[in-house]
Formats: sequence, C-alpha cells, structure tokens
Amino acid sequence: MNKNKIEMKYREVSHAERLFEILSNPNFTYISVKPKTLEEEIEYIQKAEKGRQENSEHHFTVFLDSEIVWAFWIKIDDSRKHVWKIWCYIDEKYWWKWIANFATRWCLDFMKNELKLHLCEILAHPDNSWSQALMIKNGFTKVWTMKDYYSINWEFQPRDIFYKIL
Repeated sequence: MNKNKIEMKYREVSHAERLFEILSNPNFTYISVKPKTLEEEIEYIQKAEKGRQENSEHHFTVFLDSEIVWAFWIKIDDSRKHVWKIWCYIDEKYWWKWIANFATRWCLDFMKNELKLHLCEILAHPDNSWSQALMIKNGFTKVWTMKDYYSINWEFQPRDIFYKIL
C-alpha cells in the first residue's frame, strides 16, 4: 500500500510556475494548448476561477508529498449539460505510476458525488498508450475514433473517444 500523501486542490496562481514547468516538457506531444510564458499560465489560472464559480469547469492541481505532479480539469459539454470532459497532464516521471490511477478515480468520484454528473467523456490520441491504458483500467469504453479531429501545431490528428457512465 502506498504511504504517500496525496492532495487535490483547486488550481491557484501559486501553482503556476510548477505547472508551467510540467507543460513545457517537449515530450508532451499530444497536448495542443501550452502556455508560451509563465504569465500566460498565470492568466489562464485566473480565468479558470470564473469557470468554477459558474460551475462550467473545475481545475485541480494534484500534490504528491507536497510536490505538484499533475493537473486536470473537468469541463461541461455546452451542448450536453450532463456530460463532462476531463483533460489532464502529468509530470513525466510519474507516467505509468499509481498516482495517475488514483487521481483519475478521485476525479470520477468528484464528478459523480459532488457535481452529480452522469457521463464522462475523454479524448485520447490512438498512439498515446499511457492514456489508453489508464482509461481501460478505470472502466472507460472506447466508443469510436474520429479522424482529423484535433489540431496540434496546425496538423489535424485522430482522437479516440472513451465514455464512462458514472
């Protein structure tokens, strides 16, 4: 059993520097929106608070033994109010580690018990084996693959869509 201390906190400006460092990793090839400067990350975090107040999105930072290791956000689908989407990024040294599974389960519990949601949708690149494995392990079902759906560096790429009934 893991004896590490894990905390989930709403994202704050004080987290910006570490989150910017994680997002600046050149190995994040499946993420399209990355801040170019620390100031952009701070501005994004400040805007995210408005989404939380409107209950349209919730941004969290994950701490492992007081170190920021992961961030994720839950966003409502504007056209289907009962469906929420999750996006996340994690420090590379924690890829394939137990923390990802724990944080995903916490997020799903939060969506079901606190937000009273019914369906979670996640998009993952077909070649992103880490995300694919995490979704399957947490009971998601791959529904279909959309070709030329998601743009990274102005190049359209496919995405697998996973659903989980909460």
